[in-house]
Amino acid sequence: MRILKAVSLVVAIVLTGCATQYGPKTMVEGGRYARAYAMVHEDGPYKGDRQSLVQLIQETTRTKGGNVFLDSYKESIQIDTPKDVRFFETHLRNINFAYEDKLITAGQRTELVDLLTLQFAMQALKSAELLQSQNLLSTLKISADKTALADRALQGLIAIQGKELEQYFPIFNAYKSENNTAGMDRAVKVMQPLVDVPTTTLKGQKAGFYALEIYVRYVEVTGDRSMDEKILGLLGETKLSKANLEVVEKVFPDYSKALMAARSIKVDFKTNGDEFLLSELADEVQKVNEWVEVTPDATKKILFNRLRLNEQRMPPTTNTEIIPDPDFGTLLMIPKNASVLIDYTSSEYSLQWNFTVQDPQSRKSKTFSGNRKFKRIECRNARYQNVFGGVGALYSFPNARTQQACAEGAGVDFDVARASVLQDIAKEINNEFLAITK
Repeated sequence: MRILKAVSLVVAIVLTGCATQYGPKTMVEGGRYARAYAMVHEDGPYKGDRQSLVQLIQETTRTKGGNVFLDSYKESIQIDTPKDVRFFETHLRNINFAYEDKLITAGQRTELVDLLTLQFAMQALKSAELLQSQNLLSTLKISADKTALADRALQGLIAIQGKELEQYFPIFNAYKSENNTAGMDRAVKVMQPLVDVPTTTLKGQKAGFYALEIYVRYVEVTGDRSMDEKILGLLGETKLSKANLEVVEKVFPDYSKALMAARSIKVDFKTNGDEFLLSELADEVQKVNEWVEVTPDATKKILFNRLRLNEQRMPPTTNTEIIPDPDFGTLLMIPKNASVLIDYTSSEYSLQWNFTVQDPQSRKSKTFSGNRKFKRIECRNARYQNVFGGVGALYSFPNARTQQACAEGAGVDFDVARASVLQDIAKEINNEFLAITK
């Protein structure tokens, strides 16, 4: 019974600590006013704290000035998920409560409701489930008609000067599904500056494909070809992977195919040595350079002379080590003046290579040589031995140093080590003999 009471007390303390750590006051101190305000309107331990929290928010926001509560609420509406029926109903309720508590003005309430309506329209274009809530449709004064939803969303984004191009895609697609040419044209007209200005600014900056993919998608979604020259110019400044070009191909097929053909490197590997090792190196080179294709019908030949990888695995040896500095916890578990011992088994693995690679076309030749050694350690049978020779088992490492050494040693995998060596050799071969794509 005493144990159960103790456990209950610990749980209560933990729960109290969590409540304190993540309560409304903590949220206010972190500037998350909207979330803090929502907590006092939800069923839970803070539901009766509305008045005191409102006072705290007013005092805190007054010292910071500006519209910090309004801005916090806007951020909550735009970022919080999931945007389901409960999300919109809860925010509508809390917006009205915030107006009652004089945290926002009448004009700010209208601003927040308009933003919430925009989010509703945009979400409803993606998920028709929201349209089943007649209460929300009525309160937000919004139609379930797809064109009307698209109109409302487009108007809302224009009103807040929405800069995220991707937000407009569902609107365009909604017009497209209704064969609404006029709506599609309106959406494109709004989106064009969002493509034109950034693509002009990015010129010469060698932006990564992540920054450019949205403009490729814009062409894919809208079919608007007026920005092709700018987009292709930026793509020409960017290092594109095969995966990138597969995305580009959907919109610019000729450009993508031409670039893939120009970058592809077909090569045939030959050897008078270890054929299996050659096959392994061919696989690794193709992983290192995605543009390389090792194939026997290639006109470019690479010759590997005396290709061999000498591997040696030494038989394991087991030794016993006396731990001179057991930690305090271990000392409490063993008799006075007892010795702490642990057995460790070590295995060694070494690799050596020395071969020549030649390119008959360019007459380039290079010798690749090197060696690597790896050691694996497995620890077991930690124990103590008292001054009379008696032995007892230890079920944990005697100190942090031993634990770290045993963990690191046990983590050495000889097969992984071999693969790592082959990868390094493949990188050298690629850098010396195969074109590096830009």
